[in-house]
Amino acid sequence: ATGNPYLPAPRAQVTLHVYDLGNQLELQALNDVIGKLGTGAFHCGVEVFGHEFSFDWRSQGSGIFMCPPKKSEGHHYRTSIDMGPTDLTAAKIDDLCRTLRRQWPGRSYNLLNRNCCPFCDEFCIGLGVGRIPPWTRNLAGAASSLKDAYGNVAAAAPQTFSEALVALGGVDAGEARRSSQHGEYVHSSNDVGVLSSGSANHDGPGIEESLGLLSFIAFILTTWGAVDRTRGLHGTG
Repeated sequence: ATGNPYLPAPRAQVTLHVYDLGNQLELQALNDVIGKLGTGAFHCGVEVFGHEFSFDWRSQGSGIFMCPPKKSEGHHYRTSIDMGPTDLTAAKIDDLCRTLRRQWPGRSYNLLNRNCCPFCDEFCIGLGVGRIPPWTRNLAGAASSLKDAYGNVAAAAPQTFSEALVALGGVDAGEARRSSQHGEYVHSSNDVGVLSSGSANHDGPGIEESLGLLSFIAFILTTWGAVDRTRGLHGTG
């Protein structure tokens, strides 16, 4: 049967997949803590028609890549968010992706302001399902605002990310040291673009910069009393 030509074609569901940035236990613990404040350090991908799209650094070509849903390499899957159905056909989505591939070259990647989360936000808007939730994308704004101050007070901040997590109460000192010694960040993306395929290792801006900024954010949260070391979180205020 060919179906009723007068009925509208079924609409594709759009899903946002959210990951902890990288695979380090420390970062997962940090997201558990600051997630209660409505933020976190996340990697995101948008699934539509069975493919997950995201954005990453590349030395050449577009930074947009595809991967199997919930399987983005180098990150720890956390949760999925139903963004609703799109009215775009597969052909229209392909056209949208071609446009975005030109607008999102891999070398334009910026750890704070032009990463996978702003890309997913723009992609979802283009799909007609609205913006991704603020909690998936607002840490970048906070970190960007703190970046200038970071250089001035770095000496007063915890010197390692492990110390920051211990100060926040996210992990004990032994676990933090073990995850720092054995944790690695290796991001190998399958950049198939829209129609072509290939692979590349993530050799652009590393995770170290984000860990330093997140250490500083952890220090600020502790200093401001957002986290109580003995009783857990205060109100978000």
